[in-house]
Amino acid sequence: MSKHLVPYLTAGFPKLEWFEDLVKALDNNGADFIEIGVPFSDPIADGPTIQNSSQVALDNGASVQWILDEVARFRADIRAELIFFTYYNPLTAIADDLDGVAQKLKDLGFHGVLVPDLSLEQAKPLIEALQKVGMHYIPLIAPTTPEKRLEFIAPYTTSFAYGVSVTGVTGARAGVSSGLDEYLARVRRHLNQFVVGFGISTPEDAAKISKVADGVVVGSALIRKLEGTTTREEAVKAAGDFIGSLRAAIDAT
Repeated sequence: MSKHLVPYLTAGFPKLEWFEDLVKALDNNGADFIEIGVPFSDPIADGPTIQNSSQVALDNGASVQWILDEVARFRADIRAELIFFTYYNPLTAIADDLDGVAQKLKDLGFHGVLVPDLSLEQAKPLIEALQKVGMHYIPLIAPTTPEKRLEFIAPYTTSFAYGVSVTGVTGARAGVSSGLDEYLARVRRHLNQFVVGFGISTPEDAAKISKVADGVVVGSALIRKLEGTTTREEAVKAAGDFIGSLRAAIDAT
């Protein structure tokens, strides 16, 4: 089975009108899942790169409803699965209750939801609503997650878990952190499927991670490729070339 490539894209960054073409560039260059990042004013799990992209997107006028409308318009053209990556506050803007949220996202073709500011205990009502419509909750795990906690998380992981490679916020780093193999071996004992992110920035990183995990998440490094692009064509090429290089490195392993 090929390993998953999971890019993260802040919706509405760098420009609102580039969103569809950027998603398609990720899809066309080998993404298996695409995390649609909902810009939020207080993204506590994110480092400066994604924080900045969120603020730019908000300044551009991105909103939860705009994202939903855009996805509804082009979802049928996208092969990759979509993950709704959001903090809890924007999630509640979708519908009056969590059942309505889940149904709306299901109708739009989303595979799952990732909410970094909810603990699993807090997320249980959301998980139940998602399960009713056949959607998935994507839990976060970290190097500090103990064995008993992994055992607790496992039954709720109906798709894959997102393994954070370091303790800290998102952000491209120089190389993959040490001790990762032991951490992921521990995760493997409890979870059938997990991908790894936070700090993946090069094809070499992606290749290394794909040897020990079921997939690779890349966010800040992709956002950095888009920073400073001045035209739609330039941004689409930058995104496509970068994701294509990661895909090639993963497949080569």
